[in-house]
Amino acid sequence: MRRVTTILTLLLLAAPFAAGAQAKPKPDPKPEPDQVLRDRLKDAQRDLGWQLDGFKDRFKYELKDKVKDLTDELSNQWLAFEDMGRDFKYDLKYDLKYDLKNEFNRDYNYNTNFNFDFRHNFDFDFQFDFPRDFPLENDRDLGFFDSKVWSSKSSGITTVPRAPWAQGDQADSLYRSARETLNRGDYRRAARLFHDIGDKFPKSAYAPDALYWQAYALYRIGANEELKEGLAALDMQKSKYPQASTQSSDSPVLAARIRGALANRGDGTALKQVARDANEAGAPCDKEDQAIRIEALSALGQMDPAATTPLLKRVIARRDECSISLRRRAVFLLGRRADDASTELLSDVAKNDPDMGVRTDAIGFLARTLGDKGIPVLEELLKSSDEQVQRAAIQALGQSESPRARLGLRALVENATANERLRSEALGSFDHEKVSNDDAAWLRAIYAKVESQRLKARALSALGRIGGTENDQWMLAVAKKAEEPMELRGEAIRRVAMTAPVADVGKLYDATGERALREQLLYALARRKEPEASDKLLDIVRTGTDPQLRRSAIAILTRKNDPRTIKALLEIIDK
Repeated sequence: MRRVTTILTLLLLAAPFAAGAQAKPKPDPKPEPDQVLRDRLKDAQRDLGWQLDGFKDRFKYELKDKVKDLTDELSNQWLAFEDMGRDFKYDLKYDLKYDLKNEFNRDYNYNTNFNFDFRHNFDFDFQFDFPRDFPLENDRDLGFFDSKVWSSKSSGITTVPRAPWAQGDQADSLYRSARETLNRGDYRRAARLFHDIGDKFPKSAYAPDALYWQAYALYRIGANEELKEGLAALDMQKSKYPQASTQSSDSPVLAARIRGALANRGDGTALKQVARDANEAGAPCDKEDQAIRIEALSALGQMDPAATTPLLKRVIARRDECSISLRRRAVFLLGRRADDASTELLSDVAKNDPDMGVRTDAIGFLARTLGDKGIPVLEELLKSSDEQVQRAAIQALGQSESPRARLGLRALVENATANERLRSEALGSFDHEKVSNDDAAWLRAIYAKVESQRLKARALSALGRIGGTENDQWMLAVAKKAEEPMELRGEAIRRVAMTAPVADVGKLYDATGERALREQLLYALARRKEPEASDKLLDIVRTGTDPQLRRSAIAILTRKNDPRTIKALLEIIDK
């Protein structure tokens, strides 16, 4: 029994081994197609992530560099504006004070007729495009005044050092410190730092222009010793670094300014150099030379205006194109005086200078600063064959305070053979600030005499600007005349409907039969603030017979927010 049990046990233990020996091995399961695709996508996603990370890093650093560049540029612009502000304060404190002291022609009292032009020419050393809509009467009010005068290169002075450009240069950190100090207005320390650049690192890329900035900082300090030291620095730059970027235009004009400042304080050597620069002719069309001569001429004009008359005479006698800016500056200096010599010279320029800009400047000063002295010349210029000259004379006469000037304009308007456009401009020169009652009466009379609608409309426009009860009533009468052209009646309504009494405007509406004119009157009533205007509009809504005009009146009343409108509308609905 024990043997049987043992045999059975051995058989049971051997069975699995035998079965395993007889069974065939199973192959590895094949991966599903979806799993293969998922693995490939995972690998591609990983690779794309690495590429995106690389792009992010590169973009981050490139963007950082661009932001830094933009920040530096904005910083430079801000520093330039700060410099302009400092210049404004300096000129307001000193230059304007000088003008107030020296430019009035008579004693200070309330009955004085001042010839001083309060639109002072501040000497900004900053690149600034002069706005065309600046509140001057025209863009030539200051004679030589245009955008070029305000640019740093035309004035010859650059005031903001360029941003550091030579990273790794041995003087780079010193230049950055000097630049920041100069822009902060610490001129004495800035002059010392710029001096150290050339002294310690003469071969540095910053060394050539450092001498200019040293001189500029010393010029801003303004004491005699500093001014002379500045001239020495500019002389050194000229001899040691003739190819410096500031040497061609900035340095010569800065030197002229420094000499002008020294000459103004009695330095004989500087005075001789300033006079020599003002008299010597430069190379043809040498803009830098012209800029130096303009600076020298201005300096002489401030020191002794009367003594400069012979020099100004020689300047305006020139006829070459390159001296245009210099001649305009000479005209400006003459225009600030009111003596017989300046009248004669300005008259000559107004008649004979080949450049229209220079002539226009002189024509403007003839009327603005010389009073009745310049009127005969302007009347003569009205007869010129050059239409530009005639228009400039009309504009100058229109700006004059003299009654005689308006007599000249009247004569031109009454001349039926004259150019119609010039006659129209002459009519446009009459406005409420200068005209008298006699002028207004003449305008009302000339309306009937002139032949063209253009001139008649100009007369109506002038009377509308002048205003007054008499003119308003006259224009109301013109608007009522059925025989007048529709355009002129409409012009009269446009000019008078906002100033005449609302009751008269309402009567004109009732007397007018044309829808177009009534629409103009409705528009005028819409802008009037008086309660009577709303009363008239309500009357039109209630009693009017033209549905389109009644609808327009309702819309106007709605915009006026008049509480009576609701009641009127309810009345209309309940009818």
